[in-house]
Amino acid sequence: MDRRRFYDWLAGYYWFVGLFDDYYKKKALELFELKRGMRFLDAGCGTGFVLRRLAGSALIFGVDSSCGMAASARRRSGAHVSSGDCFCLPFRDGSFDVLFCSFVFDIFDFSEQKKILLEFSRVCAPFGLLVLVNNTRGKGVFSWLSGFYLLLSRIFPKVFLNKPIDASFVVEESGFAVKKRQVVGFTEILVCEKMC
Repeated sequence: MDRRRFYDWLAGYYWFVGLFDDYYKKKALELFELKRGMRFLDAGCGTGFVLRRLAGSALIFGVDSSCGMAASARRRSGAHVSSGDCFCLPFRDGSFDVLFCSFVFDIFDFSEQKKILLEFSRVCAPFGLLVLVNNTRGKGVFSWLSGFYLLLSRIFPKVFLNKPIDASFVVEESGFAVKKRQVVGFTEILVCEKMC
């Protein structure tokens, strides 16, 4: 089963699977201020948890490569949600003040991450924010747990798609400056600014 079909199938059950992810998404939303009139994109919006949380606070858009996830997000949030992927976003250059991407970036390998960041940079306005939420290596017991998760992702690559990464290096190499980095458990939250 390819990645899109897997997420189409998962869309019906994501309310349960996403409970873990939603905790970290809430934490990430606390790390920046979204002002009325700003343009916000959730790239890989899933079933629309972030879009629902921000409804009415800005111009909110979502995009997901899974038609099932995009339809669910559209239905649940009422936001403008498109089908599309992170390699070719269906938006003009400089369209967004904030680009949010949670538990998507860590699905891809290093070379794909660089391509995705180029596309994120394209649609992000000058000095706009990029907020990434990923699995990473934690400290102490979380280091052991993230190592175990990495092992599971190698044994069951079609089920455990996300892999622990340190996104700081590839982000800074792509024209963004990391302004805040927070590690909670084995989840990394980065708030980055696009440099002109």
